[in-house]
Amino acid sequence: MFSPGIDRFIYLTTCRVTTSIAAIPRNTVDRRNGRYAVTRIIAIGNQKGGVGKTSTTLGLAAAGRAAGARTLVIDLDPQANATDVLAGVLGEDYLGSYGLLADAKRGGGVALSEVIQPAGSAWSGVDLVGAIDALSDVDTDTGPTQPLRLQRAMNSATGLLAERYDLVLLDCPPSLGRVLIAALVAATDVVIVTEPGGHALRGVGRLEESMTEVREGFGQPHPTLLGIILNRVKRASEHAYRDAELREAYGELVFAGGIPERIAVADAASSGRPVHDLPGEGALAVSSVLNGIWTQLQQRITTTEASTERAHQS
Repeated sequence: MFSPGIDRFIYLTTCRVTTSIAAIPRNTVDRRNGRYAVTRIIAIGNQKGGVGKTSTTLGLAAAGRAAGARTLVIDLDPQANATDVLAGVLGEDYLGSYGLLADAKRGGGVALSEVIQPAGSAWSGVDLVGAIDALSDVDTDTGPTQPLRLQRAMNSATGLLAERYDLVLLDCPPSLGRVLIAALVAATDVVIVTEPGGHALRGVGRLEESMTEVREGFGQPHPTLLGIILNRVKRASEHAYRDAELREAYGELVFAGGIPERIAVADAASSGRPVHDLPGEGALAVSSVLNGIWTQLQQRITTTEASTERAHQS
């Protein structure tokens, strides 16, 4: 049974849309070995606001850049903080992620390739689909195809994604509205960001429930929970206790190493630069943890891909 905020929406949508989401191809041929390859689409989220989802998304993009990876960041938060850091001012006619999520009658239905733009010069190797103010209007769109539009845009661009990017990161809004549902439908995986506070377990559990409802409601095997990142960790007994509590509940799903709370994160955002490029011990501490999480993320992706391939062979 779905939660009250999502059950009727999913029910009406799945009843009125006859095309099976699971039947839409997500794969493209890997030029290196002729096999099918998938560019992983990872939603960075938590239904609780203020836990640092955007700073974590930017931090992962910075770590990927440092590792030589090519990353596409899609800003799905109407606050557009990731857009502000990565691109600054957008053109007046730029539609960004709104163009992927909105109905064609409202200016949506655009191709992914039309809204991708390079990030600022400090972010070489990172591209952006930015957010605009109109994105908040998507949550009032009750059209039956609304939760499918982002996934369809991604599916229509599988060749482009495989050609250009090693990873796609979706910076999600902090509430369970239609934008977040669309992100969960489109994502292959989810990484939950949380703080080591009293509500950490509850916030993780709520997003897990929403993921399950999306899988069951839309009849698809994804998204899967790839891991949990602890953010804004302080050297305090309360944080140590909550860290241990979360790891006891979720085990190895919690990434080793929590992102420390340092002023360097805010400094990087305000200057529009990756935290890796900033001087000082604080920036070094944050970037070192992010590099470690990036490595773990790649290992988990490799492990799940191997498991999926074995399942297809059996």
